[in-house]
Amino acid sequence: VARFFQQYLSERFAITGPLSSRKELSDFYTTIKQRIIVNLTLAPSSSVAYEMFITANARGTPLNNFDILRGLIITREMELDLGIAEEVRDLLQKTQKKLDSLVKAKPKSDESTIIDGIISEICSVKAGQRVEKTTVMHYLKEQMSEITTQQQLRDYCRFVLRYTWMAKHLEGRQYLEAPWEYVRMDYIGFVGHLPIYITSLIASTWGGAPIGLVHRLMAGIESLVMRNALTQSRQATLYFYANTPKIAHRIYQNGLSEALVNDLLGEFSCHAANPA
Repeated sequence: VARFFQQYLSERFAITGPLSSRKELSDFYTTIKQRIIVNLTLAPSSSVAYEMFITANARGTPLNNFDILRGLIITREMELDLGIAEEVRDLLQKTQKKLDSLVKAKPKSDESTIIDGIISEICSVKAGQRVEKTTVMHYLKEQMSEITTQQQLRDYCRFVLRYTWMAKHLEGRQYLEAPWEYVRMDYIGFVGHLPIYITSLIASTWGGAPIGLVHRLMAGIESLVMRNALTQSRQATLYFYANTPKIAHRIYQNGLSEALVNDLLGEFSCHAANPA
């Protein structure tokens, strides 16, 4: 914004070099000085500044978690001078459109709640632990600090776009060649495993993992969920609430392989959440 304003002033007042007249610009600033009062508020950190902004924003429109994500990504690209600003902005704009479509598909839900929720899911996948909506900024800043190359930033932006793309289609019950195990769990309202499924689909669709591995993994999850349902136990819900981010992170980090699926199925079988 500051750069745009500087460029606009240069064009508006014909300032093309050090010898250009500044009289009209000086008059402009004098007018601003006489008519506008600026209340300067200082904060000790960007996190505190954000908290102040969302509670005292004069527009009454607090930032959502995607606004924060976009700002931090653009800032990181500029800090590292990677030279892919336009490419990054294009990926972010495509993501914004997917989020807008997701919001429109839920007209009775709060827009910020929807967007904050999906960004916190994405952060959870990347962090390998549950991330609450209110602490997303902390995790995003950590993740941005780990990015040092063009490819890392591209991969981050693409994962966010692909995750929102998958979530949008699933919300519309477009199952993307989903195994019936997922469809059945969707209809009974079990969503605790959703980040695992989306991350697996991304690994299959863009990472080359066989779709059969997604089917096997989903069959194992359904088996655990249904065994719990038959015994009227909530252990499956509690298990996936605690472990979904870790499992999705393993898939995100390592890809979806036969060895990983075998390990996960073995863990499902041996865990206390699996009824005897």
